[in-house]
Amino acid sequence: MKFSQTDDTIVAISSPLTGAALGIVRLSGAQTIDILSNCFGLSLEKPAWATRLEAPLMLDAGASPLPASVYLWQEGHSYTGELSAEIHTIGSLPLLNRIVDRLIESGARAAQGGEFTFRAFLSGSIDLTQAEAVLGLIEASDEASFKTAARQLAGGFSSKLKSVRNELLDVLVYLEAGFDYAEEDLSYLTTEQLQSAISSALDKVQDVRRRLQKDVSAVVSNRVVLIGEPNAGKSSLLNALAERQAAIVSHTPGSTRDYVTARVVWDGVPLEIIDTAGREDVDSGERTLSADFGRVIPAPHKSIAAQAQELANEQKDSADIVVLCVPVDQQPQTDDDVDLIVRTKSDKASAVSNTPDGELFCSAITGDGIDQLRQAIVQLVAGRSSGQTEILASTSQRCRELAQRAEEFLTAALDLCRDESGFVPEELIAENLRLTLNALGEIVGEVCTDDILEGIFGRFCVGK
Repeated sequence: MKFSQTDDTIVAISSPLTGAALGIVRLSGAQTIDILSNCFGLSLEKPAWATRLEAPLMLDAGASPLPASVYLWQEGHSYTGELSAEIHTIGSLPLLNRIVDRLIESGARAAQGGEFTFRAFLSGSIDLTQAEAVLGLIEASDEASFKTAARQLAGGFSSKLKSVRNELLDVLVYLEAGFDYAEEDLSYLTTEQLQSAISSALDKVQDVRRRLQKDVSAVVSNRVVLIGEPNAGKSSLLNALAERQAAIVSHTPGSTRDYVTARVVWDGVPLEIIDTAGREDVDSGERTLSADFGRVIPAPHKSIAAQAQELANEQKDSADIVVLCVPVDQQPQTDDDVDLIVRTKSDKASAVSNTPDGELFCSAITGDGIDQLRQAIVQLVAGRSSGQTEILASTSQRCRELAQRAEEFLTAALDLCRDESGFVPEELIAENLRLTLNALGEIVGEVCTDDILEGIFGRFCVGK
């Protein structure tokens, strides 16, 4: 684990490392007050509550005092759960670095990336899913991902898991008491009560697992794939939608062989627009399947056209939205299941008739219809959305297998309660409950390994 020391006082710049009107230096640890007092000649005492002081700082002898505000938090009430302070002053990066250097000279240690949040986790101020949410807030690229991270940080997801764990712990306590004091005249759970408690916990864990599975399938960007015949104007359309030269455009049919992508954000919706090779007839005998779940793998002896078609098909099969591009002077002819038909090159038509349902006319040259196409794609994505995601994708990826394991252990425990023989093997039931508690504990960080912690906190920047 990279955070080998947790009993010293750490310091770092916690504001963006760019020039600004305001900059923040964060300090956390038992020696916070002593280091601040020694470093800047301040007369400070441990605060009884959160305190703000106007404290001009003397960085160098004979220099003018630096205007600053010092915020102090007592143990148990700061972000890290430790005695902490923040220095708010002019946001000059050289100036902030000088303050950090002075604090290190006075006994602080430079914080590593994620160390403040790691201490918050250790102190119990936040659990592991909330620590991941802090990273999600830092990395949020749009309003939707920011709101998802904020909801997770608020603890809505982990609170349900903690509630289930507490219920199962109560059940396990009763079972363990029965093992240890079997001869005593004590009240224990009946088989019906045991079955009811486990069944209730199983319902809640299944709900958590479904939510994790739903949210892990939600991609960072919705994939919008452009398909169509060669020279249908797909590359030009991609460039018009992306408002940049993302793809090479040529009048020669079949110039696109690999697929080309461009990431955009429209109305707060992140999208990945993908231009694919035009549809051509190729020798189906050239296609080979690999053992990797039947994925088509281009072989060295296959033609470029065949390989291009296979790559295009792969992109289409993994698309969220499929857009068929058809030149305005041609008629749509496809067996593909498409979401939207776009009549491209509308600038070449002398007159455009009323748009049939499900079709849009646009021109990458004049820009006509491009805004309407963007709106149509956003509406399609919104219409398919099952609602706001509750859990960050990174949390879902880490936790869905753990939730699956917890569900399997609880199912096994419930099956043991329902044994038709009438014998209830409470020792086996208790063991399945212990395994369930361990799996749920790993999700929130109450049971955790150094590898898991390193994988999460190793992604943080310094100062967070």
